[in-house]
Amino acid sequence: NCCGLAQDTSFANPVSAFQLLVDRRGRKWFSFWGVAVQLVDDSVSPASFERLSFPAGADSMHHTYMWSSAYDDSDYVYLGGDTWDRGSQQPVGIDVYAADGTFLKNWNSSTTGLPDDQVRAVVVDSTRDRIWAGVATNGIAYARIPSDKRGALPTFHADSSTRGLDVFGMALHND
Repeated sequence: NCCGLAQDTSFANPVSAFQLLVDRRGRKWFSFWGVAVQLVDDSVSPASFERLSFPAGADSMHHTYMWSSAYDDSDYVYLGGDTWDRGSQQPVGIDVYAADGTFLKNWNSSTTGLPDDQVRAVVVDSTRDRIWAGVATNGIAYARIPSDKRGALPTFHADSSTRGLDVFGMALHND
């Protein structure tokens, strides 16, 4: 469980939801800033509310400040991190989750070449196994999604024509 909270049938704190995603299975992924990342399955009764956990040693709170999200053809979920205070709180980059809600890996600027860890937009082009990230002040970057999502790290390539842009959203079009 995340942040010492047990699973129940309610949200951790519904007033602080920033990131919202409905995956291919119809489950809802929510990030509640400073509280938890939750996976909700309302196809069952009562609905299942699971607070997702992070690996031992991870600072759980930093992994709740999520802004953007996407999923791929394998139902892996990518959550783009933000921060409540850019001056004192470094964002985490992109957290990767398996379809069952298991935290797999963190992709950040020091391990993948993301041009910035404040990821405000994430889209997946499944036809090319490519992930695109829109970041604060450094534009857009892309990477090939590794086939071994549990172990391998991608290498992001920045689009130099977007350097200096503060990207808040992206959508694939005719790709």
